Amino acid sequence: MELTFENIIKIILGILVFSVVIFGVYLLFKNYILDFFKNILGGDQSILLSLIQ
Repeated sequence: MELTFENIIKIILGILVFSVVIFGVYLLFKNYILDFFKNILGGDQSILLSLIQ
């Protein structure tokens, strides 16, 4: 398979679009996910929450 300049640009644009979509979904649901883990876990939550944040 030969990678032309046009194919490389399409691959890079596809990766960028995918990254922006994933980042947008993360921003939309960030607070809900943190609240979900805060409500489920009992006891010392600071270690896990510091990893998630």
